Amino acid sequence: MFPQRLHKLLFACVPSRLRRVLGLARQELAREWWQYQSVRKAKDLMKAGGSIRLELGGGGRSRPGWLNVDLAASADLRLDLGRPLPFTDQSVDAIYSSHVLEHFSYPVPLRSFLSECFRILKVGGTFRAAVPDGGRAFRSYAAGCQQFVSDRHWSHPQPNWCRCPMDDLNFLAYMDGHHHFLFDETNLVIRLKEAGFGEVSLVEYDEAIDLPERRDQSLFVTAVRTSADPQPLWLADKRGVTWRVFSDDNLPDRFYGSAYFNDAGTLDFTQRLLRPGMTVIDVGAHWGEFALFAVECVQPGGVVHAFEPTAHSYSRLKENTGHSRGQSGCMVLNKPAVWDHDGQAVINTFPQHYATWNTMGKPKMFLPGGKVIEPVSSEVVEAVTLDTYSQRRQVSHVDLLKIDVEGFEADVIRGCSEMLRQSRIDTIIFEISRAPLKGAGRSARETLEAIASHGLRISRIGEGGKLFPIDSIESHEAPFFANYVAKRAGTGEQQ
Repeated sequence: MFPQRLHKLLFACVPSRLRRVLGLARQELAREWWQYQSVRKAKDLMKAGGSIRLELGGGGRSRPGWLNVDLAASADLRLDLGRPLPFTDQSVDAIYSSHVLEHFSYPVPLRSFLSECFRILKVGGTFRAAVPDGGRAFRSYAAGCQQFVSDRHWSHPQPNWCRCPMDDLNFLAYMDGHHHFLFDETNLVIRLKEAGFGEVSLVEYDEAIDLPERRDQSLFVTAVRTSADPQPLWLADKRGVTWRVFSDDNLPDRFYGSAYFNDAGTLDFTQRLLRPGMTVIDVGAHWGEFALFAVECVQPGGVVHAFEPTAHSYSRLKENTGHSRGQSGCMVLNKPAVWDHDGQAVINTFPQHYATWNTMGKPKMFLPGGKVIEPVSSEVVEAVTLDTYSQRRQVSHVDLLKIDVEGFEADVIRGCSEMLRQSRIDTIIFEISRAPLKGAGRSARETLEAIASHGLRISRIGEGGKLFPIDSIESHEAPFFANYVAKRAGTGEQQ
């Protein structure tokens, strides 16, 4: 007793702020110890052989034949589910989780967690999950307050601040900060296919495994690992453009109901401009975001020439094009960089998540929160001017030239000066982005002047494809990022 009293006495003498710090440190040390012990236990289980079935996030539950993985004291394996799971590839027979996925934010760490589940499952192994049915809750709310109240089956007790249906809806969505992502019948399936599962099905409540208290409030799903490699996931945006999505793609704004290309106004303008039979050149095609949209607009009879010089992005462009509704024959893919002279160029490449920023410059790009992303490697590639390319390929006329080369737009213009002099290019869509321009040692004014010198009228593209003419380049203050259009008089889309 005396040592305990002495410990309490000494602890009471420590300032309160320091006591809190020491308490947190003690908790972290305890978690690390549990993690270490559980990792060793997982390795022993794999060495012993036999079937391994995991319930992830089971709290204090104990199921015969299942290992409960949780931070709870009574869990079989006290592991942090936010960390990689300590099982080798294809070593687990089945995984179950009930009301766990909604506690992960999307895209990270939910993607990482589901990818881990896919990784450790054997081929033929099943992942089964129950999640709160967010779609049902919103539909009930939209149907009226009485309907929402009668459909409310959330077993978690509502706090005393829930005074109306909207409060109940907020509690379901956020659960006092514990919930981070809601699911319905559509996005639950997409998230699992995105992780690589080949067979994903919404299923009914199963009393043999699902919790009775979750029966009326949940969506239930099973996902099967059908092959050693993740199954490709192809998504179509609301404009009909289809592309392959990988689990580590940085595409949170391009999923279901959105658009692959990130500027809706530019697509609206382009859709009004292009007609069947037209010719488009896309310089800086990346994975085909714009080119795949444009090729749909110019069919039948039209063609899109797409340029993407870096190896990884070109392979994605080629794959997406080959999957594009039979239009691959109307796309001409080119790997050279487009520049102001023929020869070679050095492309500085970013991490694959941010490959759209690949450039001949060396910019610093800033993410929300202030994180800085810079190029991590470089590639030496062939370079060609559009004047040379048009002569080689006998491209006599271009209805639309789209340029997105991260600060080197003026260089591309200098490389097609002969085509512009001969009025063989009607309309140019180009990007002005301050960070890449700074990394390229260029300016927005230099880009605008290079284009205007060929007698083209320049406008900024706004929402809905509306054009805002630039009356004076000298006085124009370019925004941090915007797309512009330049047209010869008497050509292009009419406002």
